[in-house]
Amino acid sequence: MKKIFLFLAICVNAFAFRLENITFNKSLKDGYREYTVYNDGTQRTRYKLKLAPGEEKDITNCLEVFPKIITVEPKGSQVFKIFGKATEKLEDREYKFYLNFEQIIIPTLGKADGKTVSGTSIMPLAPSIQMKGYGGEIDYSKSLSFENINFSKDKNGNLQVKGDVVNNSHGAVEVGLNFHNTDKTVGSSKGIGEVAAHSRKKVTIPLGSFKDKDEIKHLTLYNDNFDILKEIELNNGVIVKDASKQ
Repeated sequence: MKKIFLFLAICVNAFAFRLENITFNKSLKDGYREYTVYNDGTQRTRYKLKLAPGEEKDITNCLEVFPKIITVEPKGSQVFKIFGKATEKLEDREYKFYLNFEQIIIPTLGKADGKTVSGTSIMPLAPSIQMKGYGGEIDYSKSLSFENINFSKDKNGNLQVKGDVVNNSHGAVEVGLNFHNTDKTVGSSKGIGEVAAHSRKKVTIPLGSFKDKDEIKHLTLYNDNFDILKEIELNNGVIVKDASKQ
């Protein structure tokens, strides 16, 4: 069965500039994330991408952005990537940094008095977005859990589950939950977005593909790259096996 996995679309939107996914939340050693910049305007835009320190400890040498210059056509989009490449040993904690967009002016041709051609340009826009990545290693299969599980019916009689997604690690992570039947041919999924380091997040997940909690046998936690973070087996709504504890 094709996995369906939806995340919250968190974005920056200013004038013609729109950037979806404004977090990194990856390892500074080998993390990776893609971003898409949209140009909702009618003129071509060009930006130089730069990383800047977000705290006293400068970890920008542990990151790389590629490409460093992007051009976005009117009503178009462009992809860029941020990679973690730290070679130094970092503490087991989160580090802040900034992703800065420096607009490069692209001269255009305009007309004055309907006759004279002159050079024109658009007003510079320079978004600066704070992000964070983490040092050290994290095994999310051990640091993530789904607690206080409670299956019930909503006001329309549809099955749902409430619970707490708990992140005991030192790094934030984007999480989604997939619920499946025995042979994983039926499923319900929902992305819940970021779960901060050392925190818990209360969630309510609609389970429209199921009539009763006893049909649900597998719970899988994914990240935004569709990597499996944790696998859990359920029986009548109760955890009976946690694959990370084998």
